[in-house]
Amino acid sequence: MTLIDYAEKRVDDLMAAQMEDMACIANDARFTFGFIAAAISALLGYAFSLMGDKAMSEWPWVFLSGIAAVVVWLFAWGWYLVNSAMMARGVMHRGNEPKNLLNEEMKKHPVDLVREGECLQLQARIEYNRARNKEAGHALNRVRLALLAAPVVFVLAMAATVASGG
Repeated sequence: MTLIDYAEKRVDDLMAAQMEDMACIANDARFTFGFIAAAISALLGYAFSLMGDKAMSEWPWVFLSGIAAVVVWLFAWGWYLVNSAMMARGVMHRGNEPKNLLNEEMKKHPVDLVREGECLQLQARIEYNRARNKEAGHALNRVRLALLAAPVVFVLAMAATVASGG
């Protein structure tokens, strides 16, 4: 095995790892978004069941304020998740298009030189995908941490309602 053969193998492995990471992050983001959507739906359903046929003066405002705050909190973080980790963004795939490799200019160079150039070019693609994955992964982690704060948001909203005389 030559050095260029080894480098090409490593490039393939690294590019495959980046694509696998991308798929894993996308799957986790979908799951997290599904959880957020289900939680919002459940909270709204519960809020409507609390209100029932009662007059507004009989609604449990303290409790409803907590539910409303958590729904807004979850919606905001769901929006952030979609915009930062789930929206379609560019991906740099492995390899060059045949029209770029088989043009007249490239035919003038030895094959090993072209292969070496391809490996060096693919390093930039690997780094681009790695940065993309890192950004999406950090956004997903921020959302997960924010979800942990939902009970605190609930309690603070209820406390604020009580303090304001509601």
